[in-house]
Amino acid sequence: DNSWLFIGSSDCLYVVDLATSELLKALYFKDYPNLSITMAGSWSIAPGWDNSMVFLVSSLFTPGVVLLDLHLCDLERTWARGEGFSVFPSSPLLLESPLNAELKKKMPEHPKKKGQHLKTQPTRTIAHAHKIKRELLLFDDSGELLLRKPVLPRPTTAGVKGAASARLCRGFSVESRGGIKERPLVFHSKVKSSGYTSAPRSIMFSPKTNIQKNPSSKTANKNTGLLLRDYPADSAAPTIPHMHLSIVNKPVHCLQYSGDGKQVLCGLGDSSVFLYKSSLAGNPTVYTGHDKPVSSVSWSLNRQWWLSASEDQSLRIWTHGSPEPAIIMGDSLFSKPIRSAQFYYLDKFLLLASGPSLYLYLYNVDITHDDIKRYQQRSLIKLARCITTTSATDITALSSINDFFSCIFFLAVSDIVLVCGSDRSIQVFDMNRGTVASALPDAHSRAVHCITQNKGSMFSTQAPDSYNLFLTSAVTDGVKIWDLRTLRCVRRYENHLNRCHPCSSAISPCGRFIASGSEDN
Repeated sequence: DNSWLFIGSSDCLYVVDLATSELLKALYFKDYPNLSITMAGSWSIAPGWDNSMVFLVSSLFTPGVVLLDLHLCDLERTWARGEGFSVFPSSPLLLESPLNAELKKKMPEHPKKKGQHLKTQPTRTIAHAHKIKRELLLFDDSGELLLRKPVLPRPTTAGVKGAASARLCRGFSVESRGGIKERPLVFHSKVKSSGYTSAPRSIMFSPKTNIQKNPSSKTANKNTGLLLRDYPADSAAPTIPHMHLSIVNKPVHCLQYSGDGKQVLCGLGDSSVFLYKSSLAGNPTVYTGHDKPVSSVSWSLNRQWWLSASEDQSLRIWTHGSPEPAIIMGDSLFSKPIRSAQFYYLDKFLLLASGPSLYLYLYNVDITHDDIKRYQQRSLIKLARCITTTSATDITALSSINDFFSCIFFLAVSDIVLVCGSDRSIQVFDMNRGTVASALPDAHSRAVHCITQNKGSMFSTQAPDSYNLFLTSAVTDGVKIWDLRTLRCVRRYENHLNRCHPCSSAISPCGRFIASGSEDN
């Protein structure tokens, strides 16, 4: 299936791959001492038998002719040698693997004195001349009074006997294992206004005579929910634009669709994040908090939350319906801006790149807040592993698969992370061992600014081997498709214009199309 170009020179035979425009092999005469000529005067090339090529070479200075027979299968074996990888894990997780790390949640416990157990006495009523006073007393085992707390009386409802004492004790509660848990006494349920401050009604009763039935209400209820439909596998590539949305003075630095394709996140250059519907209709939901342009956005697998990373060396995790982030990672945690960040390993970890380091964080999102100390963050984060690139070069882009692979015989989660460096290299991280497994130098003529794996979709199916493909993009060097099994470039595309701006690329969910941005619109 390969298309090769053979070029003969005075001292060498070059083999070029037409699909990638790369030099695959150089066969020098000096490397073969049994060859009778050292300088070639002319070449004659013809196809042979059994997947071979025949070369008739004449000598430049001596009267002689050499007939060379080159078997292409031998060249394929030579190129196939080396370290091959796969997105499917070949071995179970090691005991010391960073992917086995777990986040231990510690419950808050108040300190108590040794040998001292707290117990409560029932509320007692003290009768006076013209008032009734209720108090809640707290004693220890020796009978010493520890706490006296007045409780305001509340009117009880007839028929509710057991709830009266519970309402009186609303001021605080005693846990079985911990100590005293303070609760505010000033927060009560909202009381509906009696309406004394509103203007009096001029018309008491007015019948509604223009009631119209909404025939689309029933159909709207039927269409709600997540519609799971198969991705069209035989459709042509989209060529007609359906929506054009321009944001004035706000360049789009990154975007990502949700897993179900119903929403899209846009990271802008003005440090804000826009959440649109997939149709781009209506006003977006705006999330602010960063101080510099947003460099990366990513959805979680369950689509309950998403993250945004910025050039201000911070990362934030957002949830639906809340304008405040659930997790803020900053405060000099990272020495350099975060170039790329995403959820990893079925939403178990946060994977991000800052400088020459790849960080793996455990996290727990807790959106609850204390009524008084609302500024305190209850969500947890913990560093599981930090891995540095081989040449200590800054990471410009990364890619990993957060979803699982479902095939006929197995169900697996990928432990491979692909990283691009500023030295134009591509490095393969084995997260099971926590090390750099392999490095491919000089992948492009310039530093790679975009790397994307064939992640597929829950709405489509592909051949298992197709998931080993990934593509990279670099300014002035086009788009290249790589095979992870051989770490070789298999295709190259350079018909689009990309001279100065970092244009991103993507693979369609069915794996049949590649989309790339271009500077000529």
